[in-house]
Amino acid sequence: MVKKKTNRTARKATHTRVNQSLTYPLEKPVLLWLAARIPDSVNSDHMSLLGFLGALLTGISYLLARNEPIFLWVAAAGFLLNWFGDSLDGTLARYRKLERPRYGYFLDHSIDVICITIVLTGLGFSGYSRIELAWGVNLLYLLMIVYTTLTNFTSRQFQISFALIGPTEIRILAIAASIWLFFNDTRFIHLGFMDTNVFEAILLLLIVVFIPIYLLATVVQIRRLAKEDPLPRRS
Repeated sequence: MVKKKTNRTARKATHTRVNQSLTYPLEKPVLLWLAARIPDSVNSDHMSLLGFLGALLTGISYLLARNEPIFLWVAAAGFLLNWFGDSLDGTLARYRKLERPRYGYFLDHSIDVICITIVLTGLGFSGYSRIELAWGVNLLYLLMIVYTTLTNFTSRQFQISFALIGPTEIRILAIAASIWLFFNDTRFIHLGFMDTNVFEAILLLLIVVFIPIYLLATVVQIRRLAKEDPLPRRS
């Protein structure tokens, strides 16, 4: 009996989603509008699969763009497909009140990690970006995933955006950079230590901006938790 009660409690466990990204006020009503029009035969798992296929399309397209730049447009389309599936899987479940918190949380994060690795690896071997920059952003993304997972566990807050930037903003930047590269892939941005094209500059900017954000957020969480969970006094 105790075990069943614990399982029911775990299923009802919820968290607060924190999304303060620039596009969220516009994106949310669009997603709800789409969720209301998706056929009943399509469920959240189908959306998750669609998001994964979009990322796979993007990663493969970047590889193919090494010899055929036209595939940069296909990569941009893959980002749109990934946004549609990844953004609607959770939205669809919440709209239909068919949420599976633990299953959905684990599945969504697992697919996200695989998707970002596929996309950045494809970009790193495309010839349009240095592999160390692509994998540097990949490592940074994994750090942010660890942070959001730990914060969700300790504070029941699932932080989606940081410094007004979330997944949708990153996709928009990636789409714009991919199209830009089709017309101009020269490394025309001259820094003191390297020359970069527009995509490499974006990757470098993400690393420079988000590493301090990650470190600061981690320190803030540690200090807050230290106050909420103080060291017990000896009796």
